[in-house]
Amino acid sequence: MLPHLGSRWSTRRWPRIALGAVLAVVLMGCTAAFLVAHDSPRGLVNFVPLPRGVRPLTQVDGLNYRIHVGLGTLFEDVGAPTSATAAEWFKGAYHARTESQLAHVANGLIAVQQRSSRAEVEAALCPALRSATVEGNVGRAARQAEALRMAGMACDASATQ
Repeated sequence: MLPHLGSRWSTRRWPRIALGAVLAVVLMGCTAAFLVAHDSPRGLVNFVPLPRGVRPLTQVDGLNYRIHVGLGTLFEDVGAPTSATAAEWFKGAYHARTESQLAHVANGLIAVQQRSSRAEVEAALCPALRSATVEGNVGRAARQAEALRMAGMACDASATQ
């Protein structure tokens, strides 16, 4: 049998619980807005200075693939800007390890393309692909290029300039 909680418990605890829930919702909303506003195909991690010991944690492909695909899905569901949504799927391709994962990313890019245009998605992603290739991330850039190809897009020389 549960003990009687009494009015003392409810008058002191419920306001704190409600305030905590409201703060959590506000914090999640602010985080989502920040991610959308500052999202780029290059990734936020490349622009935020991180301690040396933390940086390797940002390169765990399995985890990062799930994060970026999850954000791409969320952004698509809430109607976030095309560039932010495409960037998350594109970053998912960067961390994809299997053909199945690349196909999933390609399907996400196709969904983004359907609510905007092929040219708009290519314009958002191709400069980052060119930059990754120049910086020597050829293997990862090849995965991203493959995902674009599977989605019916490509970065020709004029698109990456």
